[in-house]
Amino acid sequence: MKKHFIISLLFATMLSSTMSLADQYFCVSNMSTGFSYDKNLRRWESVDFNISENKYIISKSSEGIYEVTEAGGKNSICHCASDFNGFGYLNCDCVLGKFKFNKLNGRFIMSYIGGYFNVLPEINQITDESSDTPQITIGVCSPFEIE
Repeated sequence: MKKHFIISLLFATMLSSTMSLADQYFCVSNMSTGFSYDKNLRRWESVDFNISENKYIISKSSEGIYEVTEAGGKNSICHCASDFNGFGYLNCDCVLGKFKFNKLNGRFIMSYIGGYFNVLPEINQITDESSDTPQITIGVCSPFEIE
């Protein structure tokens, strides 16, 4: 009986500390793919991107809504208009893209759709050769807390 009580107490302690971690997440990219214009071949090619530096923090902003920042960065790159929904999803808008996270399985997907279609005066006059590279990135996030 005493043994069951101690196990139950340990489980309750672990559960309560895990539940308190839900306000911040550290995310690491696993894979990233997209399209890049090859100037020599004069056509768009599918490419895999180096993701070694792609790490993100999901946290609540001073306004109380979630935001995504690059690890080590100070400015948010995505803003989330609402909290997690009933399915554990967090949906965020980024500049020319989206960041979506599921806290139940710890997975995220991020898209950047800039380039290819857009022509901006004095930035990229020629759609192909000076366009940015659209991409989609997947990875995993873990809850953490700052002490």
